[in-house]
Amino acid sequence: MVRPIFRSTVVASVILYTVYVFLPLFDDQLLDYMEKGARDLAGANSRILFDMWQFWLMYAAFLIASVGLYFFMPWSRTVFIVAVAASIAISLFSGLHVLTNYELVIGGIVSMCDGAIIAMMYLTSIGELFERNVT
Repeated sequence: MVRPIFRSTVVASVILYTVYVFLPLFDDQLLDYMEKGARDLAGANSRILFDMWQFWLMYAAFLIASVGLYFFMPWSRTVFIVAVAASIAISLFSGLHVLTNYELVIGGIVSMCDGAIIAMMYLTSIGELFERNVT
């Protein structure tokens, strides 16, 4: 009973995280010139930027971990936890972020999905499926 919920949560997290990652590319279509000006005046892009290869590495880690989680691969739990912890650590030192309402809502849902995934991995019978795949 928990397996379809877990897999659905993993898929929803991947889809929403992908939308969240690529949403800034569509800011020109989603925001009018007044909103863009307000965003820029509020300090958008005034954060400590890390290299784009690190950004794509984090995104790839989440995708790889999510595929492993979907198929209950034991290594995927560790990769997922490390990726979540790294994203929290990076966000602590990345300075001011100005988000649109779309980014805020999607980011919040992704965070809730991540928490639900972690809770299901360790606090439900799903954990046994990961342990059975150890060979």
